[in-house]
Amino acid sequence: MIAALIETHRAAVIADEASFDDDGNDLGSGPETFKVEARAFRALVLAPCRDADEAAAKVHYIVSGTVGERTTLMECLFDYSELDDEADLYKLFLESLVAWMN
Repeated sequence: MIAALIETHRAAVIADEASFDDDGNDLGSGPETFKVEARAFRALVLAPCRDADEAAAKVHYIVSGTVGERTTLMECLFDYSELDDEADLYKLFLESLVAWMN
């Protein structure tokens, strides 16, 4: 499940990147592709891991997964927490990593 969510997010990031030209100008779909990317990121962050391998894959992607010259996903985790209704998004992320232990 986590692997599929990682791939969904990665695809959403690539689609969002493609919605801008080389100078960073929106080609018309930027706001929509960003919404899709943000939903995919949130789904990944909140998804409970089923085992240690999923937890490790999720941590690895959040720490090192990015496309192009972008804000790191770890930074996004904290940035989205400030914008989200759930100000503790990063805490929910941490809880999702150990859900399989319960």
